[in-house]
Amino acid sequence: MIRTLLALIAGALALVLALPAMLVALGLWIVRAITARLADAAAPQLVEGDPFVQFDPEVGWTPRPNLSTHATDLNGDFFHFTTDQDGWRGRGAVEDADVVVFGDSFAFGFGIDDAAFYGNLGREFAIKAVGAPGYNMVQALHWMHALAPKIAGKTLVWFLYPPNDLEDNVRPSMLRYRTPFIRERKGGNGWEKVTHHLSEEPWPFPSRKRHFENYVEICSDSDLSRRVFRASDVLIREAADLARSLECGLVVATVPELSPLAQRQLEEARRQPGAGDGFDASRPDQRIGRTCADLGIPFVALADELSAADYLEKDVHWNAEGHRKVHDVLRRIWTERPPPPSPAEAPEQAQPAARDRPMTRADV
Repeated sequence: MIRTLLALIAGALALVLALPAMLVALGLWIVRAITARLADAAAPQLVEGDPFVQFDPEVGWTPRPNLSTHATDLNGDFFHFTTDQDGWRGRGAVEDADVVVFGDSFAFGFGIDDAAFYGNLGREFAIKAVGAPGYNMVQALHWMHALAPKIAGKTLVWFLYPPNDLEDNVRPSMLRYRTPFIRERKGGNGWEKVTHHLSEEPWPFPSRKRHFENYVEICSDSDLSRRVFRASDVLIREAADLARSLECGLVVATVPELSPLAQRQLEEARRQPGAGDGFDASRPDQRIGRTCADLGIPFVALADELSAADYLEKDVHWNAEGHRKVHDVLRRIWTERPPPPSPAEAPEQAQPAARDRPMTRADV
């Protein structure tokens, strides 16, 4: 009996002595729980895949309108961006802009917060970006036509990214997203735009080789190189004709691939067996610059303005300093106010969307 009583007393005493430690542990647990809950509440809401874009039967996809959200760059780092009622980045509306930029993820400003985005820097002139990640030149040209009443008389800047855009112009998909593209008519009778394959269903066939293998071909003396530059000639010529009819100044600017991440992939592609002969990284700038000169369009090679230090460390897009430099280029273009393109003969035009010929393996 006495032993039992002593045991109870000892247990009670141990409990009393342990109570402060238990209270501290409970407090720490509560703090951790509250901190985790607050962290979850404060974490950016991610937008990936379909929540970021919506299907469009004419152009494949557009960014969703009225977004204010976070996404991740290729390294998994967060960036915050907003879109307007039409899905475009930049302050104000298209019709209120002084400079309208068309293009792909570089025009969109992928990987950078709104505060550092080139379209939101400065106040002396207004920039509007009409672009989306993954767009090819066919899609950019579509929006030039679709927005014609709103862009008349403005300065238009077309960002071209040769490592993707040139090839994507002649392919029916970008990864597994179906895209409008152009192809040569049989018999060499001009070019035609193709859209009848567009749908929300993923494209079932691969359209690109891995990394930059096709880009090595494009920068070399190859059939693919000649094909994609003929296609880009057609599209640039059509843009020049449209700009002339709208009394717009049009400037074409090529975006170089200078990021450390992409440079490693490009070097790997160049080491592959059978890589293109006569590789010349300046070939796209030379070829597109010559086309622009023939059409009376000012041409800017952003390779002359940017360096590897202007790119994100583990993503192929521009960092804040790169956006600042691009904004400076746009300010210079706006200050110079380029006139509409000069008249030129147009031997080839992309015809309306084609439905007369089924696709073949050559189109894939």
